[in-house]
Amino acid sequence: MLQFRARQLFRYMQEIGLLRVIVLLIAITIFLPRLALELWMKNPYYLAWFWGFILASIHFKRPDHHFLKRLGVRWQWLFCVEYSILSLTFIIIFAYKHYWVVSLSLLLEGLVLPFIPQLSVRHRVYKKIHWWDSKTFWSPLHFEWISGVRQRFPYLATLWLLGVVFCAFAPVAPIITFLLTLVAVQFYLLCEPKEMVEIFKCSAHRFVQWKIAQTLRLFGLLNAPFWIGFLIFNPTYWFVLPAVGFVSTLLLTLAVVLKYASYTPNEDLSHNNTLMTMAIMFCFLPPFSFLVNIFWVIRYYRRAINNMQDYLS
Repeated sequence: MLQFRARQLFRYMQEIGLLRVIVLLIAITIFLPRLALELWMKNPYYLAWFWGFILASIHFKRPDHHFLKRLGVRWQWLFCVEYSILSLTFIIIFAYKHYWVVSLSLLLEGLVLPFIPQLSVRHRVYKKIHWWDSKTFWSPLHFEWISGVRQRFPYLATLWLLGVVFCAFAPVAPIITFLLTLVAVQFYLLCEPKEMVEIFKCSAHRFVQWKIAQTLRLFGLLNAPFWIGFLIFNPTYWFVLPAVGFVSTLLLTLAVVLKYASYTPNEDLSHNNTLMTMAIMFCFLPPFSFLVNIFWVIRYYRRAINNMQDYLS
């Protein structure tokens, strides 16, 4: 099984490329310890909650348990070992600092999670049709947003309502906007059919620009209500708006140009998640790391135009 996991990791590294692997490892090495230290300094329990959430997200989103089951592997016990190894550093640190309850909780989470059903899989099999699956306020040209919002409506609606209700509290609007950004970039991982591109009948340059502009417009409208409330209740923190807006604009623009730089009709571009993960990290690393994201936007914007010329010539 260790050889199987090693081969999986090697194939994944081949897919994303050696240079990206090196950059990702450097970014993780710098970013994660810094984030963990900041959370620990504020409150050690924040770090515990953060890692618990990450581990749960990994479990409920991983699709490989069916494959392992077909191979005859006792995947629950395999997951127990993997989650325990991932949490081992945190378990030791909390135990060393005498946070015994937290240390034990993280250990139990790693042992219990594998036996919790992945409800998202059942949801896909026995999907109930809700009103948001058939209603939309947007043009069919914004199919990424229509599909993305329908798939994640309860989560997005909860975040949006929290932003509106608690907009008077200064940290809420920036946090909600960042979380919505992380969700919105996932809208651009599936390529539309060739016919949906050809109906634009314009140059590749104009097409990519329109896609970027519409993405930023829709995202701005989504966030406008609680940012208006934020500015009303916290006018002295007005500078937070352009700062958060800049980060969101950068990430959303990169998501769009990445999609069309790799566009192939009906293709799943999940491999773009690797570069987007690095881009998110670079937004929070020491000063001027975000310049890497600007470089990527320019680079992939040019690639997107060259690639889309084959479909819009």
